[in-house]
Amino acid sequence: MPHRRRYKQTKPFQDRLFDFLAEARQKAEHTPEGMEREKMIKKIESAKTAARIDAWANSPKMQRPK
Repeated sequence: MPHRRRYKQTKPFQDRLFDFLAEARQKAEHTPEGMEREKMIKKIESAKTAARIDAWANSPKMQRPK
């Protein structure tokens, strides 16, 4: 069985997600219209959705009853 490479993340998921969004928006603004720009825009939309799901899943209303 192959051995999984594991490493510890130094930044929280939300911080990494927002860093990705900022970088991707800059790239999309400077990319000419076409397939590559459309792919970037789709990735940005997916990252926004991931941020919404993460915020929803970590909201106080979603916590396990005590």
